[in-house]
Amino acid sequence: MNWITAFMLTQVIEITVGTLFWRDPEVSQKKKILTIFVASLITHPMVWFVFSDIRRDGGFSYNEYMLMAESYAYGVEAWYYYILKVKRPILLSVIANTCSFVTGLIIYSFIL
Repeated sequence: MNWITAFMLTQVIEITVGTLFWRDPEVSQKKKILTIFVASLITHPMVWFVFSDIRRDGGFSYNEYMLMAESYAYGVEAWYYYILKVKRPILLSVIANTCSFVTGLIIYSFIL
């Protein structure tokens, strides 16, 4: 799968799941969508490009790479939501990222 396809799939999953979970009537749907989109925009290129270089250059296994990259995504997105005063930022990050991560694993298992 190429990066743009993976990025778009991540956005669809994380925005859908994130907006379903994020039930704050004081925040517009448009703001929720934009906030979740930007969270993935911040982390996805780093996970896809930078962490894959770290894996290659550092000789890390696939599992080590996934642990580092996904920990980064979960943490940075939770921090981003916290800074924006999103209610339950860690849970939003965990739910959105876990759904996209598991979907990616399922797709990856069918490709290989």
